[in-house]
Amino acid sequence: MDKPYILIVDDDEGTLKTLTPVLEKKGYEVETARTGQEGLEKARGRFFNLTLLDLRLPDKQGIDLITPLKELHPDMAVILVTAHASMQTVVQALNTGASAYITKPLRMNKVLAAVEEALEKQRLVIENKKLYNLIQQELAERKRVEAQILQLNRELTTLNKVSQAITSTLHLQETLTIIMKHVAQLLNTAAASVVLHDKARDDVWFAAASGEGADFVQGMRLAIGQGIAGWVVQHSEPVLVPDVSRDTRWFKGFDQDSGFTTRSILCVPLRSKGETIGAIEAVNKKSGVFDQEDLRLLASLAAPAATAIENAQLYAQAQHEITERKRAEQLLRTLNAAAVAMERALTTQKVFTAVAEELGKLGFLCAVFSVDKEQRKLLPRYLGYDAKAIKSIEALLDLKIENLALPIETVDLHRETIYKKKTVLVKGVGSIIQQSLPQPLKKSAGKIVELLDLPQHIAAPLIVEDEVIGVFVVHSNDLTTEDIPAITAFAHQVAAAWRKASLMQELESSLEELEQTQSQLVQAQKMEAVGRLAGGMAHDFNNLLTTIMLYTQTLLRKPDLPSDLESSLKVISGESQRAADLVQKMLDFSRRSALTTLAIDLEPFAKDTIDILKHTIPKNIRPTLAMGDGPYIVSADPTQMQQVVMNLAINAQDAMPEGGELHFELSRIQVKPDELPPVAKMPAGEWVRLTISDTGSGMTDDVQSHLFEPFFTTKPVGKGTGLGLAQVYGIVKQHKGYIRVETEVGRGTTFHIYLQANETEEEVQKRTEKKPSAIPKGHGETILLIEDSDQVRQVEQNTLESLGYRVLIAANGQEALEVYRSASKVNLVITEMEDQEVFQEMRKANPHLKGMIITSYPLTGGWQTLKEQGILKVLNKPFDLSTLGKAIRHILDMGADQ
Repeated sequence: MDKPYILIVDDDEGTLKTLTPVLEKKGYEVETARTGQEGLEKARGRFFNLTLLDLRLPDKQGIDLITPLKELHPDMAVILVTAHASMQTVVQALNTGASAYITKPLRMNKVLAAVEEALEKQRLVIENKKLYNLIQQELAERKRVEAQILQLNRELTTLNKVSQAITSTLHLQETLTIIMKHVAQLLNTAAASVVLHDKARDDVWFAAASGEGADFVQGMRLAIGQGIAGWVVQHSEPVLVPDVSRDTRWFKGFDQDSGFTTRSILCVPLRSKGETIGAIEAVNKKSGVFDQEDLRLLASLAAPAATAIENAQLYAQAQHEITERKRAEQLLRTLNAAAVAMERALTTQKVFTAVAEELGKLGFLCAVFSVDKEQRKLLPRYLGYDAKAIKSIEALLDLKIENLALPIETVDLHRETIYKKKTVLVKGVGSIIQQSLPQPLKKSAGKIVELLDLPQHIAAPLIVEDEVIGVFVVHSNDLTTEDIPAITAFAHQVAAAWRKASLMQELESSLEELEQTQSQLVQAQKMEAVGRLAGGMAHDFNNLLTTIMLYTQTLLRKPDLPSDLESSLKVISGESQRAADLVQKMLDFSRRSALTTLAIDLEPFAKDTIDILKHTIPKNIRPTLAMGDGPYIVSADPTQMQQVVMNLAINAQDAMPEGGELHFELSRIQVKPDELPPVAKMPAGEWVRLTISDTGSGMTDDVQSHLFEPFFTTKPVGKGTGLGLAQVYGIVKQHKGYIRVETEVGRGTTFHIYLQANETEEEVQKRTEKKPSAIPKGHGETILLIEDSDQVRQVEQNTLESLGYRVLIAANGQEALEVYRSASKVNLVITEMEDQEVFQEMRKANPHLKGMIITSYPLTGGWQTLKEQGILKVLNKPFDLSTLGKAIRHILDMGADQ
């Protein structure tokens, strides 16, 4: 035990010298002071257990020192020492705080007894105080513990209620709403929020918010580490920020944009299974500021909240997986049904329609695009979009959708699918369409996107033999990346079905073309046989008709003919001309007539024909004309085309004895290289179609099979020659055109004539009326006439001489050479086609010798060669006097260089 310290305050040296050794001998530490002030200073310097205080001191009364000393050391014992103490002074001293008093002269035994007694009392007082303080501390601690237990009970009860509340639902948003409600109640906050970590995007987002500014903050995203919430998620540590203005982690943009004022924040991490999944944030305590107790409470709430959030997320994930599995199963069933339907489809259009119908049951839209062989253009093959929208877009673009070829290089929409053979999920389809359309269409892009209203889509390549032949597109907002494998697999089936249907169509087309070719071959063989017969007959007829026509017209030129003879001659002339027309028809269907092709516009041609028919056909037949977009320019012989139209019109008239409609229509069509043409073997290109249809009796299959055969007719004897349609067929074929017939008994007949469009800038021939002119005469020029027919040679000689020419004649080539060599001068040689070599032999002697051919067969080519060989005109039999005279005069008047 430490030695007690005793302070003696007394101005008497004797007393000091007497007491000090006695007390030190007893084991006390003693210090002395001779004045009251000195005693106070020493008392201030350290603690003394006991002070022996003299009543009278030089500077003050000892009794006045008791109070200051007790203030310095409340537990200090004070013994008053006096030689003159009155009872009043003693009582005052004891009341002031003195423990005892002793009187002088001092007796050592009494002094020591008083000192020991005072010190013992002091020890007991100090121990009692310590014990009292200990008891008070224990009572206070007990009260604190009881209060803490009570608070913990209240908190546990609250947390239990919160835990029950937040675990009472498995819906994430409901769970978050309950958490917000109880955070606000538990901490008395102005606002609260829950942020969750989005692993896919590696950021945090405010999944729920309540209180002030909730509408603004809900859904906001922050980078990991951004703002206090982002920092807590990143470091997984709780944060108490009493004043956000002094914290650099605070995201100031929130207050700047929302108008909300944030003062203080509590934020604790949400942890589950060792991983931070988010954070709970409390903002602005309504009274006061947040403290550590608030942080502890919020942290206590975080654990059950994290568990509840994770459970809700797992439940949502499970529900999503169940929904997705059901949807995937439904998708697979639908795709399987579509695959079965595709297998049954025999055309590409039916393949696409089968796919669209099945996928439409799931609310999906689909489209199919083909890719050209060079993979440069994307062509719509099937668009399962709204029909009205498609029509509106076509009107907007002034273009048929199927004719819209999109350059792949500029179409971001499917470039990756085509070039990388990759199935992709594309979002923001509308904006990509706007960016991808070619420049001429960009002005309409916004309207197109609005009309289509396309959601996101999955685009899959259609691959055949490792080559992308197209793109299969499925539109729906429900599509996810999880659907890519199923759509990809189905696209392979679509490609295979497309390829199969294309091959089937090609096979059917080939079979149909083969049948048509066989039919056409049989028809052509028939026509060729009849044509050879007709050609031979025409040659003989033309010789006969030439003789008759020239003799008749020569006689008609004689003056003073008896009127009855003149009348008879005119009848003979007219009938000869009709016979010549009949021969021309025979040459037409045998395709041996002469053609003079010009660039003619069928629009005025058709209009003129309608005007003629209105005045020539019966009034109960109504001719009509319809035209699409032109132009309708073709290379054709105008006279022959007029013959075609009139023959078909007459045929239609005969089919409508009770009247009806005779309809003409002009249109342009394009035959693409990869599509089936309207008529077998019809090549790709631009065509002008002339359609002539009637509402008459129609034809049976048997009649149709003989339709173009010459001399075939269903009309009574004497009512038709059977050459009209054969002539039409021959003329069309001679123009390298095609003809197709549609007919049904009782429903009428339609003829479609296809002529290649003239795309050159050749001047279109105008139709002009020819005025008759006088027959020019000769001036004694010498003509060498080579003709094997005696009758024809005789009539031609007489005719030429009547026109004023000197005529030398020869029956064959050898005879002609002899006559030519013996003649002094020959101005013109008229020969037949087979005697050209004789003429060339003559030109060896005279290179400037002029020649003309008279033939019963039309010239089919080589005209330029003939001109170079000196043949300046080819005249077809039969011909009249005027035609012969004009032809000879024209040749003779030509210069040597013409």
